[in-house]
Amino acid sequence: MTAVLECMVDRKLTAASVTSQCVAAFSEYLACAGGIALRERQSALDVIGSLLAERAIQKIVTSPLTPFPLLKWAEKWHIQCDLLPLSKRSALPRTLHTDPSAALLFSATLGLLPNVEKLAGAYPIIIEDIGEGLGGSYNNAPIGNIGNYLMVSLEAHNIITAGGGVMLLARGRTELATLKRLASALPPDSFLSDLNAALALTQLKRIDDFARRRRTIYSRYRRALPNSQWSFNIPRGVFIVPAAFPILLPGPPQETIDYAAKYGVEMQLAYQESALARNPALLQRQTGLEDANTIVLHTILAPLYPTLSNTEIENVERVIRTLP
Repeated sequence: MTAVLECMVDRKLTAASVTSQCVAAFSEYLACAGGIALRERQSALDVIGSLLAERAIQKIVTSPLTPFPLLKWAEKWHIQCDLLPLSKRSALPRTLHTDPSAALLFSATLGLLPNVEKLAGAYPIIIEDIGEGLGGSYNNAPIGNIGNYLMVSLEAHNIITAGGGVMLLARGRTELATLKRLASALPPDSFLSDLNAALALTQLKRIDDFARRRRTIYSRYRRALPNSQWSFNIPRGVFIVPAAFPILLPGPPQETIDYAAKYGVEMQLAYQESALARNPALLQRQTGLEDANTIVLHTILAPLYPTLSNTEIENVERVIRTLP
């Protein structure tokens, strides 16, 4: 909070010194060469679109649970999207195949992530979108350790919230040089302000505390579930930092959402803004998306924030334990 107040007093509201410190801190935390901080996710995607165009890559492989704007971005850049079939038990891809003609863009949606170490080198470009899973790991390797480029969104539903914005980081010096060259074409107001950067930097310094708190709440909610089949399996070797608590219901979710609301607990559909939810016609265009559709239609979220009081957590536990 002190850093934020200093920015307000000094009127540092443009991309300046604190933003540079923030990029450096995220880069060090994620073992990257460096990067840029942008106000909007769309700007980050446009930089990625430019670098894919330079490499003549016209296809990406991603999850049907990825946010819908990714499809609009792909359409704008004339990029084909191949959506991966998912397992209903984990909400993760059943298989991940090598494709030398495509880029892999994988999102750690709600903190869930597969063990993807074996994919290092399997695609010419791997982009990991880790805003909802920052702090997690697989086989003791930090999340984001295989991507050529990393996106760390800083929106309200992410692990670190800075009132908006996104970090776009490059793994090595070659990727960083490309990233900075392409970003130089962006308008000056595309970059994150010092005020937002100060919020992000303050939270990053406490990421381990936030991660422990989130995992503690997640474990309590999971134990409260009346049916273990209502939670997603976590792959062996994966350590998640959950952005939220998903519950896979056996039937339509509205009754459960209304029930929770009676006790002051706000639950909502988990994937209503996903590519598949916003464009159900994809079910006819691609095969193997039936389980993903079930996940979209039947998964709700329980509130999970580090700032929840113990009384609030106990109330959510009671609601989960008695879900209809």
